[in-house]
Amino acid sequence: MKCILTLLFISCTITMQASGKDDILGKWLTPDDQAIVQIELINGEYSGKIIKLNPSTFVDGLPPKDINNVNTSLSNRSLLGVTLFKGLKYVSSEETWYIDQLYSPEHGKTYQAYIVLNNINELKLKGYVAGIKWLGRTETWTRVNGEMSF
Repeated sequence: MKCILTLLFISCTITMQASGKDDILGKWLTPDDQAIVQIELINGEYSGKIIKLNPSTFVDGLPPKDINNVNTSLSNRSLLGVTLFKGLKYVSSEETWYIDQLYSPEHGKTYQAYIVLNNINELKLKGYVAGIKWLGRTETWTRVNGEMSF
């Protein structure tokens, strides 16, 4: 809030920073410093892909595999480069991005989810089961500015 005091009155203006649909773009560090996810806009569609993994997660010097994937034909692929979500839908009146399918490598399954920006450098991602928003898990991701080394 910015206030200006004059002789006859006090004038105050409140500055609110609303989220714009492209504010979500960029690199985001997941909880526990496990991975960096790049959220980008490709051909008009938002997507989020793992672009870097913490070397502490590597096995024998190699990035971890997608071993929990319920699709066994994908369980041998590297998690590096995996698309976690795409096709986000932004609802400006709620300042929220909705995800029909969020892939969780930890569980090897997909969930519904939504993202809300807490501020320009922090987002809240909540994954939930079959339309039941109260049944799920919330993570806070932090924006990465510049290059990130683990």
